[in-house]
Amino acid sequence: MRIALLHTFETNIAIFTQTAARLGLPADSLKHAVRADLRAAAEAGAPDLEQQVCAALETLSQAADVVVLTCSTLSGAARALAATSPVPILRADYVLAQRALQASDSIVALCATDASALYTQRLFEEAGKRAAQRVEARVVPDCGLQLQRGNTQAALRLTALAAEQASQQGATEVVLMHPWMEGALATMATDRVPLSSAPVSLSAALNILQATSAD
Repeated sequence: MRIALLHTFETNIAIFTQTAARLGLPADSLKHAVRADLRAAAEAGAPDLEQQVCAALETLSQAADVVVLTCSTLSGAARALAATSPVPILRADYVLAQRALQASDSIVALCATDASALYTQRLFEEAGKRAAQRVEARVVPDCGLQLQRGNTQAALRLTALAAEQASQQGATEVVLMHPWMEGALATMATDRVPLSSAPVSLSAALNILQATSAD
């Protein structure tokens, strides 16, 4: 059982490692790779971003049963490869959107920036949003600014507040679109725990591995 994860933030390693432990995955089943340079290339509009991302994923797939791409900034660049790779490649944000659409018809997806909200709205369409389903990709106010300043705890507090407000306003499913947002769960006062990237994507990877072993 080998799950490779491609991150662009080193802090995501702890989030996914802790989630894997809660799911009962062996400690040595995860292999993490951190490529902040790919995030920088995406932000700079690198014309060869897709080639760079696919090369990184293909390298990881050589020693893995499943590969998980945890960074939504790179997700679009991996779309074609994920559809054709002989080794399953899961785009964590896409799996998260699919899970939310299966669970609810009234969804608020929390994002850190306007750019990520615009991408997320398109992502839900790609993931199979039905006409009757309401999906709002909502920017957490001031969240991106706090992150730029290095104030992660402030960004988490803002995320928790935004999740609570979304629930109070009638959303039946709140989705945390960035893995780091999972750190806000501990302080949220909501009846329903928001969906987040690490448990949803690792559960999907585990389901693939179990189905493969059953065959």
